[in-house]
Amino acid sequence: MEIKKTNIAYLAHPVISRHKVREWELKIERLYPSLILHNPFYDSEGLEKENIKNLDDAKPLQIPYDYPSYLVHKDIENIAKCDFMIAIIDGSPSFGTIMEIVYAKILHKPVYIINMTIYGKEHSWLKYHSTKMFSNYPEFE
Repeated sequence: MEIKKTNIAYLAHPVISRHKVREWELKIERLYPSLILHNPFYDSEGLEKENIKNLDDAKPLQIPYDYPSYLVHKDIENIAKCDFMIAIIDGSPSFGTIMEIVYAKILHKPVYIINMTIYGKEHSWLKYHSTKMFSNYPEFE
């Protein structure tokens, strides 16, 4: 009996790009069955999942006073559980993606950045925090 190791990657990306990233995520998981991509917008439970559904349905978000602290700590916990990170920078604003990259580096996780912008490929901070950088999805694949 062959036992395959499953790798789990945290998939950091801008919330505004979630639909396109989700399509790519599901494609990659079909192509590489031993790879699980943890998408914080779709694979988290509770209020995060509910808020993404509300966002998709153009309904108001539920943001209790302590939600930012809860969300950040939950994301850091999920980053810590993963084997590595795939971070997508596509030009959409995302403070969260950048902060997740920093935390992955602090936690000694390999960080593979797919940077599809014309800016930042030579940026010292991105180079420092990345294990390897790619220009697009096919190059990463």
